[in-house]
This record gives sequence, C-alpha cells and structure tokens, in this order.
Amino acid sequence: MIKKILSSNLVLYVSTFLSIIFGIFTLYTFSGTSFVELNENNIQILLVINVIIICLLFFLIIRKLIVFFYKSKILTGLSTNLNFIKYFIFVTAIPAIFIAVFSLMLFNLGIEKWFDKKVNDVVNNSVEVARNYLEENQNSIKGEILAMANDLNRNLNLYTDNKPLFQNYFDQQSRFRKIEESYLINNDGVLLLSTSFTNKNNFAPPLKTFIDMANNGQTILISDANKNQTNALIKLNENILLYAIRYVDAETVNFLKNTGEASTFYYKLKSNKLGLQITFAGVYIVIVSSLILISAVYAINIANKISKPIVKLIYAAKEVSSGNLNVKLKDEKEDDDFKKFTVSASTYRIAYKRIF
Repeated sequence: MIKKILSSNLVLYVSTFLSIIFGIFTLYTFSGTSFVELNENNIQILLVINVIIICLLFFLIIRKLIVFFYKSKILTGLSTNLNFIKYFIFVTAIPAIFIAVFSLMLFNLGIEKWFDKKVNDVVNNSVEVARNYLEENQNSIKGEILAMANDLNRNLNLYTDNKPLFQNYFDQQSRFRKIEESYLINNDGVLLLSTSFTNKNNFAPPLKTFIDMANNGQTILISDANKNQTNALIKLNENILLYAIRYVDAETVNFLKNTGEASTFYYKLKSNKLGLQITFAGVYIVIVSSLILISAVYAINIANKISKPIVKLIYAAKEVSSGNLNVKLKDEKEDDDFKKFTVSASTYRIAYKRIF
C-alpha cells in the first residue's frame, strides 16, 4: 500500500506544490511581510518544514530515477529515456545553481553594506539627536522647576496666611512656566495643594524613594515614555515638596521611541551578522533546492513524453529483427507536438509489413 502511494505521481505533485507554497511563505516571513512574526523560532520551524518537504521530494525523485535505471537494464530503449532525463535535469539545474551562488554573493555584499561606516554613523547620529532632545527637555523642566521653587519659597508664608492669594500665585507660576500639572505634597506623598486647572483625580504620588532623595537636596527628574511626560520633584521650605509634570508632544515621543528601537534592532543584527547570513543562506538554499527538484520533476515528465514514441520505435525494431512480424504498437493519445513520433512508429510498422 505504502509502495503504491509512493510510486504515485499524485504524491510527487502534492510535494511539489507544498514545496512552492512553503518556499514563498518562508520568503515572505523572512522579509517581515507575512502574517507570521519574524523571529528565530518561526524561521527555524519554517526551515524544518521546508527541509522535510524537500527530503520527501528528493526521495520521490531519486526513487523514480532508480526505477528508470533498473528498467533500463531490462527493457530496450529506456536508456534513451534516461539520457533525455539527464540532459533536461542538467539544463534546468546548472543555471539555477549559478543564479543561487550569485544571489548569495550579492546578499552577503548587501549585508556588509548594511553595517558599513556610513550606515553606522547615521544610526549613531539619530540616537545622539534623540538623546540630546531628551536631555534638553529634562534640563528645561529642571531649570523651570528650580526657578519656580525659588519663587514659591519666597512667598511660602502666603500658603498659611492667605491661601486664596497663594493659590492664584501658584496658578500663575505654573502657567508662566508651561507646566501642565503642579502639586504641593508633604513627606508622605499626601496632596496638599494643586493648581486650579489641574484635575486632582489624576494625581498619583511619587515613590517614597524619590521623596527621600528630594529631601536630601536632589532635584528628581522622571521621564515616563508610556505617558509622554516628564515629572520633576524638588523640596521647598517647611517640609513641603513641589511635584511638577510637563507633557511632551506624543509624536516626538513616538519618534524617540522608534529611534531607540531601530537602533537596538540594528545593533542586535550587527552583533549577530554571521547568524543572519547563515539563516538567510539556509532559507535561500532551501528555496533553490525546491526549485531545482521541481525542475527535475518536470524534466523527468517531459523526457518521458518525448522519448516514449522513440522507445516504441526501438522496441518495434528489436522485435522485427528477432523475427516477430506481428509486433503491434498501441495507439495512445498524445499532444499535437508529439503525435509525429507516434505516427512515425505506426508508419514504420506499416512499411515493414508491406516490404515483407
């Protein structure tokens, strides 16, 4: 049963089809345009599947060739068929191998270009610009909060003597310094006062660690890329702390995040350049092997079709030479391009009968 299935052309055609489908799918995945995420595990799984299909395809083709070689020792004319097969496989395989080698060389040159000095400088400069922007933004809010802290300290007596007036002064300071959220908190992180235009429900106290650091005289800056904001914390007089939040443009933050991610990805690839070359070479060899084996399948089929009438002629000639004048050739349906061979075989038989 298994032998019959393996000898069936259907299995060969199905293997060929699967080889093409998974080869294209692997290429799309490797280029990052497939619905499957490009990562090491997925590439390895696809490579294993491709290798299994190629091994099956290779086994079926080798089996078919072995059968032909075996028959060629028994039946006259099948050696001609084998010669056709060898020539067709040679014609299809050699160009594919040359193209594969040339393409791999080009790809390796392309990878070297990815990591040359110019590209490396562009990546480094992009990261440097992003870093400088963040530092400038942090220095800006640091300068503003230091100036605001000095002004508040000079008028902090209003906080206890005239709270409405201090509230107005606090609001003006925040607006003037373009700080979206300003809070006064105690050493436990409890909210004491906020600007009138700030939603108190948004308040989230800073970590106790940051409060302790601020009480020791440090100006704390906290950048939160997920919320597109920079937080600042500084100690005022009378055990009060100023907690200020300035928002950063979302598009700018996304640009900075993308720059960081691209830089990380670039250096990850650079550190694994050899692995990248080996992976692509593996993918490419698998796909090229599929194409060569597919070419071999069609070479075998075309060679069979072309040589079949010739084999019939050789068989008929041998039978006649051995004295069998009743030899008959079966009339089989052929394509228009191959009918002449069959007609020639029939003509040979008719002509011989007329002579003898």
